[in-house]
Amino acid sequence: PRPPVKPDWYARHQKHFARWEREFPRYGPNVLMVGDLNTSPWGAPFRHFIAVSGLRDTQLGYGVQPTWPTFWPRPWLRLRVPLIPIDHVLISRQFTVISQKTGPFVGSDHLPVIVELGFRPKLQALRVGLPENKRKEL
Repeated sequence: PRPPVKPDWYARHQKHFARWEREFPRYGPNVLMVGDLNTSPWGAPFRHFIAVSGLRDTQLGYGVQPTWPTFWPRPWLRLRVPLIPIDHVLISRQFTVISQKTGPFVGSDHLPVIVELGFRPKLQALRVGLPENKRKEL
């Protein structure tokens, strides 16, 4: 989505999150959502989406890992505007994070996010036999 810097862009940004929220159940139990979401992990639409979807932000436990912007047209701006984490990797519970870091500058205005994941397919099988109110605890 576009960055939410104008009122109509903000509305469109929120609509993207609402659409992802509606469509999320169709994707099944094994979900990776990766990309420039143009929101920090502190943004209200992002936090709401995480709460509703059950996805986890792979950055948790690895500190703030800013990804944008890597350069400014005027060097003095870099001193006044900090990098922010707007590129995300979101995972369902069947995945575990082995490591996460930002990569080196590669010529983009964003730094790459490098994540190593593990996969626990048995977790889904374990959840099937549990009552609904206990499934989210795994």
